[in-house]
Amino acid sequence: MTKFYQHHLNQVSRSFAICTPKLQQPLREWISLTYLLCRILDTVEDSHWTNKEDQDLQFSQFLELTTSSQTPALFIKKWVQRFPSSLPESEKELVKETPLLLKNLHHTIPLPIKQHILNLLEQMTLGMKIFSQKPISNLRELNKYCYYVAGIVGETLHHFLVFCSPELNQPSFFKKACEFGLFLQKINILKDQQKDEKEGRHFIPNRKEVLSSLSSHAQKAFSYIKSLPSKHQDFRLFCSISLFLGLSSLPYIQNSFHLKEQIKISRAQTFKLIQALEENISQPAFMEHLFQESLTHL
Repeated sequence: MTKFYQHHLNQVSRSFAICTPKLQQPLREWISLTYLLCRILDTVEDSHWTNKEDQDLQFSQFLELTTSSQTPALFIKKWVQRFPSSLPESEKELVKETPLLLKNLHHTIPLPIKQHILNLLEQMTLGMKIFSQKPISNLRELNKYCYYVAGIVGETLHHFLVFCSPELNQPSFFKKACEFGLFLQKINILKDQQKDEKEGRHFIPNRKEVLSSLSSHAQKAFSYIKSLPSKHQDFRLFCSISLFLGLSSLPYIQNSFHLKEQIKISRAQTFKLIQALEENISQPAFMEHLFQESLTHL
């Protein structure tokens, strides 16, 4: 399934598609499946529904699909067909693969991993439904929303790591992993602010406050990476690429916002950064220097 997952990651998430191949099995397969299921849930949240009732029904039935391994094929087919026709082609293609993703969820991964994924999807659905009712009005509400859609993802991925290394089952790891998720989600929200607001989604009550909150999240995320044992160097690299790409993208995100046109970090810069991380992931002094240098973007 690795090629299948990677194909869809390439279609729906450039940044995640870059990070995931750095993982060894079984983490790569578990995390890829989790991301794609979450991405389908994102599609329920972001699609242009004719009315709120249709979206709520799609949320509720998504949970039915994930919690039962005996869902009739016709029920799944109708759920897939209910999405608006305006979906981007990459998301249409992914949504059509819902039956196979559900089959993999129920039949190809260890039960404890499945339970963590089901809990994640339930909490994420709950959060999305709550915050689809009204615009976010302050930083506290934004933090709560980001927890539901990303902080809990960080915690879930650490649960996967604990399954492989039980000694990592410590509260401090989960707290920092959650902060990692908050950082990445806020980067995405800042990047998409103009597009979201044009489409009627308001996540940022005060852009300056959101930018100011990033530093604390980033420092805790980097602390999480540093605390991971060397035997999980693949996971450290996976996390490092996400963190440093987020930090390096911030100036481009800000320029895009002010100039009202999309400006992205170049592929050449991206791969140069990844190469530097691959070559120095086990060098604490280099990583610390790179992080402190990257913090200047905040």
